[in-house]
Amino acid sequence: MAGMELLSIAEMLKRRERSRDKELIVTLIVGILLSLVLPVLMGTLAYGAYRQYSSGNGSWLVWITFVVLFAVIFLPLLILREKSNIAPETAIIRTREDEDSRRVVSVQKSEMDLQSFGPLGMQLNDDQESKDHWLMRPFFFGPRLIVRAMPQRKLLQILAANTDRPRAAEVLVKLASRDRGLPITDLVKPGESPAILTPTLSYLRQLDWVDCSADGSRIWLNSDYRGQVTQVLNTFAEPSKPSKGPPLML
Repeated sequence: MAGMELLSIAEMLKRRERSRDKELIVTLIVGILLSLVLPVLMGTLAYGAYRQYSSGNGSWLVWITFVVLFAVIFLPLLILREKSNIAPETAIIRTREDEDSRRVVSVQKSEMDLQSFGPLGMQLNDDQESKDHWLMRPFFFGPRLIVRAMPQRKLLQILAANTDRPRAAEVLVKLASRDRGLPITDLVKPGESPAILTPTLSYLRQLDWVDCSADGSRIWLNSDYRGQVTQVLNTFAEPSKPSKGPPLML
């Protein structure tokens, strides 16, 4: 039955993976729509000036032309501006003991990553946002969503392609038995290379199933998912056998 419970938890991970991917796609769509606010505003102002000073009354095609023109001008500039604040970085996803064998994944810095395993933690340039004029901050929000969601989705796809989900389920089962988490080194099986476990831990962290200490030495199961893992374990748990007492004396 142990194999059944691991397969059930692995299926839960796949569902969460699809859900997370949809969340990032929605974030990208919202970012694109919000990024169009400035071009639409500028295009509308230009269209109003065109109608006022031109001999014709103009049409909706003229308004669309102005909006597209400003979108072509402003969107690349806004996105490049945000990318300059979130500098590209190569993230090394590894356990603390995995100093020799490393899996390198090229991603970009994003505050959504927070602190993860080893140097995977990424920092955002918080000073830049505080320097932005308050009138301009709404126009930067959409491009900021785009440049942060895209590397997150790319990282998730890379980790999902290199993760052994049944092995990830084993990690969750072991973490579910400990309320305060475990040292990451305790999750490595005898004879197993930490490099094999590294993408699995990063995958679980990316899906918010687990969290880790600031120094990356301990890991624990997030309370939001502990109940789900415990429910699966209880479902497949073998019923306790009745204890054999002394024979009845007739």
